[in-house]
Amino acid sequence: MSSTKRSVRIGDPAPEFILQDAGGEMVRFSEYRGKRVLLFIWASTCFSRHQLSGWQSFYQKHREEGLELIGICLDVMGPQQASHFLEEAKVSFRNLFDPCGSVWDLLGIRMTPAGFYIDETCRVRYLKANNFEVSDSTTLKIMEDLVAEKWSKKIPKPPEKNLSSKKQEVADLTRQIKASSRLLGKRFRLAELFLFTGQPRKALKEVETIRSHNPRSLRSFYLEGVIHCYERRPDLAVVCWRRGLQLAPSNWILRRQLWAMESPMQFYPVINLEWQKEQLRLEELQASQRPQVKAQRR
Repeated sequence: MSSTKRSVRIGDPAPEFILQDAGGEMVRFSEYRGKRVLLFIWASTCFSRHQLSGWQSFYQKHREEGLELIGICLDVMGPQQASHFLEEAKVSFRNLFDPCGSVWDLLGIRMTPAGFYIDETCRVRYLKANNFEVSDSTTLKIMEDLVAEKWSKKIPKPPEKNLSSKKQEVADLTRQIKASSRLLGKRFRLAELFLFTGQPRKALKEVETIRSHNPRSLRSFYLEGVIHCYERRPDLAVVCWRRGLQLAPSNWILRRQLWAMESPMQFYPVINLEWQKEQLRLEELQASQRPQVKAQRR
């Protein structure tokens, strides 16, 4: 996970990613090739959860114009943690779940809410890596103008939906890694699949291998914490995320997830902003008293 810059810019081809929906079905983003897609990236640990109803209204207004709105929820426990807010907002647009941080690593974001608009030619036409607010008139005007644009005559066809099963993907990745042990991106994906298929020990082993190649990999610390959460060891998750936060103190996705793990009563049912301000002040004071370390990408 980069803590310094975005890896996706306006005009770039839309990056490929695979996430799960609430039912556990794997969804490849390239399935939306040839469509206009607005990605709303949110988490229940921040006020972005209160924007769901606003984006639902936007979606209802423009869905007949060919707009697809996809929410990407970054909560560690996925639908289990987020479903209440989706139900409360009566959301009908599709939501995918990224408990392992693969998309915020890929897109290079470090704060929610974030927004990305991908047009029918598969190009990123707009992005806002933080403070993507449905209540902001400028943001809404940009979205309205993009949706109203004339459609391109050269629309690529979506690929055939032939996603392999998790079991088959594990086998394929294992074979590729045997041929080259330094394919860290594939090891991250393999660790995620092991976790999703109920094999946290194997997932942890992959993370340890990744860190042997890159001892300061922020994503490895985050993913290790996620694995401990699934093993019901929040104490170990906190340790991992504290180490990760030292590498990337400006990463608010990680920071809020850590705080919510340590002090859930400050986030549910109501987010206590004053508590966060005081917590940040204390942590910045502590950080000023220890040597700084530099984060490395991924």
